[in-house]
Amino acid sequence: MITEFLGSGSKSIEFASETIPTAGTLVWVFNDVSVYDFIDGLEGTETQASIEYLLSDGTVADTATLTFGTPVSNAGFDVIKVTISNTQGAPLVMAGSVRVYNPTTADGGNWDRTTGTPNYLTPNIPADDVGATGSRIKKGWFTDLEITSLPTVNGTTLVPGGYTSLTATTDFATTAASTSTITMVTDQTSNIVPGMPIKFTLSSTVYYAICTAIAANLLTIAGAPLTTTASALTALSYGPTEKVSTMMFSINGQFADAASGTLLQSDLLTNVKWTKGLSYCVMISHIVETDDTGANQPAVNVDINSAAVGTSNTNEGKDVAETWTDTVIDINNSNYDINYGETIEISTDAGGSNNNAVDLTVIITFVMP
Repeated sequence: MITEFLGSGSKSIEFASETIPTAGTLVWVFNDVSVYDFIDGLEGTETQASIEYLLSDGTVADTATLTFGTPVSNAGFDVIKVTISNTQGAPLVMAGSVRVYNPTTADGGNWDRTTGTPNYLTPNIPADDVGATGSRIKKGWFTDLEITSLPTVNGTTLVPGGYTSLTATTDFATTAASTSTITMVTDQTSNIVPGMPIKFTLSSTVYYAICTAIAANLLTIAGAPLTTTASALTALSYGPTEKVSTMMFSINGQFADAASGTLLQSDLLTNVKWTKGLSYCVMISHIVETDDTGANQPAVNVDINSAAVGTSNTNEGKDVAETWTDTVIDINNSNYDINYGETIEISTDAGGSNNNAVDLTVIITFVMP
């Protein structure tokens, strides 16, 4: 079966298991090809074919030999007649294609699609494309796939680590709206939801956060703070929720009767170390069952390897309340990374008026790179 493919910049035929009898020939004529510059082909069994360059009246203007896989200049003839001769001494089953093309036209130089049995694609030279945005190939089967650039899925570039990259100025504004919000140029609400990890770059330095809210035109984060410096936000990506993990600690009874940097060790009688790979503490959340009975409440913070992560109240942390209190961008991005084997502690300044706040729960949220 011979199948012809017509594109804006190329014409091609696929032999699709066409059999040429012993000592027989296969002839194909390409018409209206004066705008095309080259002819070439791919064929696994035959190596050469003869070409006749014809004028519109059928006069033979020139002849040449086509070596499969090697482009031959067409020089703008009106008609090309390709003759493939079977010199194998037995019936010859063809498996390849021949095309004429203009490499400067939209699909010129591309083996866009070959049809029949088998259904396959055969790009010829390094500059060739397979398919196009508006003309997609349905399926592909590969044993190995090696690419140079990052892959793009549904218009979005995937970045290493499972994060999906957005495009600066196209998807998001490069000047942050505030230290915790990013102006979105395209609506990403179908891709990003609260609880997903966020990765962003400020002046070549990568930081991590978590999405706490998303609207068509605004992304709100908690974690490392943004800067509103013009054009400083050079990269933005979002990751799967599998990259987010939490740790929860409950300390019963009065916990802020004295200032302490070791509430886990002294009140919970436990020691905690990190047993995962590199991650980043992007949010500290806490709540108490009963507030301090006085006007002032104690502050609570998280320490990683003895370094305070929260920056509120001069690094003491946010004051507790009977409702959940979360950090936003009051995170020290010099201390928020945690490596395997490093310690985690909870601290309080005992800043309550009567030091009698009761039953503290702390949730620490981490993001993996």
